[in-house]
Amino acid sequence: MNNSRNKLESLVQLAHETSSERRRELLREITDVFLDNPSSYNNTESQYFGEIMGKVAYDLERQVREELARKLAAEAAAPPDLIKRLAGDEIEVARPVITQSPVLKESDLIEIAERQGQEHLFAITKRSDIGERLSDVLVDKGDDRVVEGLVRNESAQIARNTMEKVVARAESSAVLQEPLVDRPDLPADLMKDMLAFVTEDIKTKILEQTNMVNAEKLDELLDDVGTKLGRQPGMRQTGKSKPEALIQELLGKGELNEGKLVELARQRQVPELICGLAKLAELDIPTTRRAIMDRTGEGLAIVCKSCGFSQTTFSTLVNHVWPDSERSIEQSCTLIALYNQVTMETAQRVMRFWRVRQSTDGEAQSGTAAG
Repeated sequence: MNNSRNKLESLVQLAHETSSERRRELLREITDVFLDNPSSYNNTESQYFGEIMGKVAYDLERQVREELARKLAAEAAAPPDLIKRLAGDEIEVARPVITQSPVLKESDLIEIAERQGQEHLFAITKRSDIGERLSDVLVDKGDDRVVEGLVRNESAQIARNTMEKVVARAESSAVLQEPLVDRPDLPADLMKDMLAFVTEDIKTKILEQTNMVNAEKLDELLDDVGTKLGRQPGMRQTGKSKPEALIQELLGKGELNEGKLVELARQRQVPELICGLAKLAELDIPTTRRAIMDRTGEGLAIVCKSCGFSQTTFSTLVNHVWPDSERSIEQSCTLIALYNQVTMETAQRVMRFWRVRQSTDGEAQSGTAAG
């Protein structure tokens, strides 16, 4: 009891001192008192400690706040308001708190990521409790160093749509390629997409790591596509299917482009993909469907090349149209090589032939109907 009273009296005396050295001593003493048994204080008492420590610390130089941050960083019972304040401070102060503090919630970390600079974002990537929402913010706001830090953090939870953003970014940022391939939760189809742009060493790693799944639902997929693209019972021949109507709407808004086709492919919206590609390639739907559903991938290569699509777009489309394809990684590599070998002149010549043929077929069907 006497010891506690003496401690309190000492703190009161220190509080009246105005010199920087004595104020630093006061802060150390208060901090030590709090950390001696932090869980013994209720929320109100903890808040009082936080206000006192914060007031003294922010009256002094940065090094004092650095020391305070290091002491409180891993403490689960640390005052929340003070921890948040330290986390938004200069990075030398903020780093230990951002990387370690169990007091910071996901919403706090998202706020930090949206308001602070890249060093603060990079510090967040070192945490062991990164959820999907926070990962998405880090990818949207962070530079390549931040995204690499996130991807290398094996405990970080990364949603598929966020992973797709990182894969797209990896095409122009080689530093992201190897850590992406090393992640056990990278979907196999996205790994296949990367074959279009990764280095030979990483391509070899992909070949070693990927196990292909045999196709078991291929006929079911084709039947589904045929049903969706066909006319509904009772629908007039002049009507449009739902996929065609969607594509027409996108075209009217100016949103039908190469990127939209990639999005449709990744979402497994094959009927919509067929209609969209038909519109951009100026082909009819049956011809486009035959090109897309060609198991060799050669028809799709011709159409994509004639449209001037990138190698990455072709790789994505060819690997997503058949989600359970028998096509191996080696075959995918061969297709990508084929795409690079096909010239624009050759592709456009084939396309002109297809357009003439579809026009002739249409006239023949009209003649038959008229007869």
